[in-house]
Amino acid sequence: MASFTNYSSQELRIVVVIASGLLIIAFLCHVPITGGVEVPNWGVKVGSRPPRCSVDKCFNCSPCMATLIAPIHQGKHKVSSYSQHDTYYLLAWKCKCHNKIYHP
Repeated sequence: MASFTNYSSQELRIVVVIASGLLIIAFLCHVPITGGVEVPNWGVKVGSRPPRCSVDKCFNCSPCMATLIAPIHQGKHKVSSYSQHDTYYLLAWKCKCHNKIYHP
């Protein structure tokens, strides 16, 4: 293992500054802020909220319910019924009635 005497004081200062900066950033990312300021939750989220699936969204099929769908990601061969928008998101809200899925 190399000792610190092999490095110049300039190099050691750079290492200390970088390490300190990383520690400060890590500390700020994990400390909750209180006092009336709402901190955004950067956790996993899907859309803003489920769509309002009514009978007209499912072409008069009932019960029409909101459900989360993981789109099938196509490789080189794309199915023409899927648009690029359908496979962009990892999860998407759709309306479902029995075994059929409808775009809200």
